[in-house]
Amino acid sequence: MGRAKGTIHEMGADADYPADDRMLLQKVRSEAVGPAGLSTSDIEIDVENGEVILRGASQDAAREMDLVRRIQDVTGVQRVRNELTSTGS
Repeated sequence: MGRAKGTIHEMGADADYPADDRMLLQKVRSEAVGPAGLSTSDIEIDVENGEVILRGASQDAAREMDLVRRIQDVTGVQRVRNELTSTGS
């Protein structure tokens, strides 16, 4: 009986982890980008094997770093590769 409970617990332990990159991208957008109130019109966000890749232009270095930190905090993100180029402060 205890063994069965342990197996059920283990199965549910990863319930917060997205099943694939497409789902992780949606999770990143809803949990990190949206709540930050950031405009991502100049930023492309891709996910490959749990790694989030940011490409494009960034006009604000502080907001860029905040976005990276928020993305790192999303469950399921393995790594963030920041390839943004600075166009402003």
